[in-house]
Amino acid sequence: MSEDITAKGGSTAVGGDVTGTIVNVNSGNASQIAINFSGASRELGSYLGQVIVFFAEQSLSKYGRRDSLQLTPEVELKAQHNALSLDHQIFVDYRRHLLELERAYAGVEQQNADVRYLVRRKARLAYLRLVQQMPSNHRDGDKRLKYVKENVCDILDKVVEQLIAAYTASTDRKVHEEPASLAVSLIVADAIVNCDVLEKPGSNAATA
Repeated sequence: MSEDITAKGGSTAVGGDVTGTIVNVNSGNASQIAINFSGASRELGSYLGQVIVFFAEQSLSKYGRRDSLQLTPEVELKAQHNALSLDHQIFVDYRRHLLELERAYAGVEQQNADVRYLVRRKARLAYLRLVQQMPSNHRDGDKRLKYVKENVCDILDKVVEQLIAAYTASTDRKVHEEPASLAVSLIVADAIVNCDVLEKPGSNAATA
């Protein structure tokens, strides 16, 4: 039996086997200290890197340099065209975690300059597979857009599910559902913003 472990004078004492981080802070009288722990954010960054690498490595780049100028419609116009609320959770998460997404892409781009194209393409292919599953009389033109508007939330959920399933099947590691889902949702949101998922404003839905 070990002796009791005690701490005095604002110190921290630990007995036994411990895994983790210990933070010990001492302040003077009338001082205020705020400590923020963001384990979820660190875990998300790790998953974003892993998921992006997986989808980017599915095929080698054969497209040379990307276009020097890409014209992206305003997010509000794209959302309105598809009857998707800007308050949808996929946009809420996108606004909150955009910095982590950009950092993850920038890291992978050191090895593969076409990573954004390849990852967004995976999201687009998942969306187009769902389009092909629509009733045959709703796949073209205005009827396709109408169907997307009426089912947009369900369609996005299924796109995310397809990409999560592909990623989960690719790894022997235990996949933590929440950060993996968030990471894939951010990738899909980025594909929406760049007109790779959902219908494009001002274009013929039959050829989108």
